[in-house]
Amino acid sequence: MLVTEDMAPGDAIPTHKHLEQDEIVLIEKGTIHAHVGDQERDLRAGGMVFIPQHTWVSLKNTGTEPASIVAIFSAPGFEDHLRCESVPTGEKPITISLAEENECDHLGHVVYRDRGEKDSGNQDSLSKGNAYRRTRTGLGYFVDRNRVRRAKVLDSASSHSSSRRGLRPKPS
Repeated sequence: MLVTEDMAPGDAIPTHKHLEQDEIVLIEKGTIHAHVGDQERDLRAGGMVFIPQHTWVSLKNTGTEPASIVAIFSAPGFEDHLRCESVPTGEKPITISLAEENECDHLGHVVYRDRGEKDSGNQDSLSKGNAYRRTRTGLGYFVDRNRVRRAKVLDSASSHSSSRRGLRPKPS
């Protein structure tokens, strides 16, 4: 799945983590300050950040001009969150309750730190079908102006739904 977003100066995407998708964010225009796990960097047009699933991330436009980003997700699911919190074009936006926001987050396999949502590390409660667990030690990457910097991943456990996503368990 691919998402585009324009961010005015000072706009931010709050601290969150995706429970079933890795994410790549490409900076098309502007300056973005990215927090990924325990690392942070300023990224400019042409920069990129890879965010493994179960890794806290936040993004903020720290520049004086609008920024444009493209987010690419490794598996479907987050679009359910976006649909749940959106209204069709031409309809008036309505305010939803915290409980409704949390339900949208649950549908999209995402948790937000400031909403008090919990990530148990076990996707059985979020995924339909049989889930399996595997240990993962991955690295996030920041890329800016042809330089690559590794970001240590704080969370090491993840799972996928093999029946829902069409994935096969990887050998341990």
